[in-house]
Amino acid sequence: MVMTKSRWSILCLILLLGAIAPFSYAGGSKPKSVIRIHMEEVATNNTNQVFPVQLSKPAKQILVKRFADLTENHVESMGRVQGGQVLVRFNSTGKNILEAITSQNLGRIMVVLFNNRIVYSPRIDVPLRNGMLLLPPVIFDEEIVGMNNTVEEIKRKRHFN
Repeated sequence: MVMTKSRWSILCLILLLGAIAPFSYAGGSKPKSVIRIHMEEVATNNTNQVFPVQLSKPAKQILVKRFADLTENHVESMGRVQGGQVLVRFNSTGKNILEAITSQNLGRIMVVLFNNRIVYSPRIDVPLRNGMLLLPPVIFDEEIVGMNNTVEEIKRKRHFN
């Protein structure tokens, strides 16, 4: 087969686009940060309402509610505190939900997922009434910035709706 000038140009263009494509996202926006807080669920016959989560500390598998009790929609802000831990402050709705779920689930495990990874899984021994949650220092600074950007975006959308 003889390569015509137009076929040769098309082939070069395809190769060039293939070489550039991996770099096209470099300047794009970072994905938004997400937080999901699920409570441990006791054994249930309705398996559609729960899913298994493998914990490392303690090393065991538990069932949690399929739908998160708290999400980034309930966060007021997130920031690093002394010692590297991460403080999550919830808005008024989130504060009320946090108090309710921790009051109603004493002795159960709360699973905190941040960007789809388990960052904290404490057993609830007291209700959390102050609207704040202190997480271990396993969240990167860029993720904290991403969460605060996500929260601001949510606030702007609420303001315009």
